Amino acid sequence: MDYGNVDTNYCAKRRIPITTTPAATCNAVAERTLGFIMSLAHQIPFMDQQVRHDNWGARYEHKGTELKGKTLGLIGLGRIGSLVARKATNGFDMKVIAYDEFLVKNEYAGFVTCAGSSFLRIGQPDHDTA
Repeated sequence: MDYGNVDTNYCAKRRIPITTTPAATCNAVAERTLGFIMSLAHQIPFMDQQVRHDNWGARYEHKGTELKGKTLGLIGLGRIGSLVARKATNGFDMKVIAYDEFLVKNEYAGFVTCAGSSFLRIGQPDHDTA
């Protein structure tokens, strides 16, 4: 179990219990991921700046793109990646292709490439904890 930056040896010496709630924020993180994707697709930060500078005509030049039918590539299909996949397919009618080194078969299995994905999310855990 990876506890990030927690000094587990110190906690053990001081008899401080360490707990984790791995699924507690999964939904929020999945929603935030899709929020970022929507922001990119519809150029929300750029359009916000245009409106703040009274460039209302920008809305005719930069329309963004719909998510429906776009391909979301996921590298890592753990708790969060699986939620993102379900929300993207069921909520936005996106095609999802995914790769996870620990899952041999899954409903989103596919060869994930940058060129083949409209959007790409990399959600691999940090394996370099030695």
